[in-house]
Amino acid sequence: MKTINSQWNKIYQQKKSSYVSNLLTWNDIVVFLQKRSVNTVLDVGCGGGQYLVNLAKIGFDVSGIDNSIEAINIAKTFFKKDALKANLLVADMHKKIPFEDSSFDAVFSLRTLNHGDIKEINASFSEIKRVLRKNGIVFFTVQKILGFRNRLGECNLNNLAVNFVEPRTYIKLESDEKGIKHFVSNKSILINLLKEYKILKFWVDCGKEKWEKYYCILAEKLD
Repeated sequence: MKTINSQWNKIYQQKKSSYVSNLLTWNDIVVFLQKRSVNTVLDVGCGGGQYLVNLAKIGFDVSGIDNSIEAINIAKTFFKKDALKANLLVADMHKKIPFEDSSFDAVFSLRTLNHGDIKEINASFSEIKRVLRKNGIVFFTVQKILGFRNRLGECNLNNLAVNFVEPRTYIKLESDEKGIKHFVSNKSILINLLKEYKILKFWVDCGKEKWEKYYCILAEKLD
């Protein structure tokens, strides 16, 4: 099986800038960040950087990390084309994020923090909290999946073959994300991950496909 990094590189080599997460409420998030006088923003799992470009164009100071060098190169091309600045780094969100404590007014992550097992996801949330300043804003989305919390072994999930290697944790056996580990979260797990935050809004964003349902959480760091 290929490593996660090489699989993500393969995805971005093939899909280029078309491999991007869609969020119906993105404009509302931008307005909220502006009202909170947010300046410095980090995108964890920034992919090709489209959301960061959007923020940079309206004056935000933006940074992004992704574990795929292909994705980061795509993002750098976007920024160069539009003569915009960004701090874009190849980094693993499950390990130390390469920024100092309290570096950012806001951190966001779209459809990324469900990649990994619960230990890895806990590590990512710990690092996000470290680089976020007091009263800073965190916004993230993760896929909403029901009915698979205790399943083990191979099965079909959203018409794709997957293997549940432990409760709530599966590896895709097909599709672009073949071999990549995913975690099935729920509302109580997400609230527990944010126990040191004030949750400002919690909702579900739905896409065109039946399986496109994502928990969306907007929260403020308390200390």
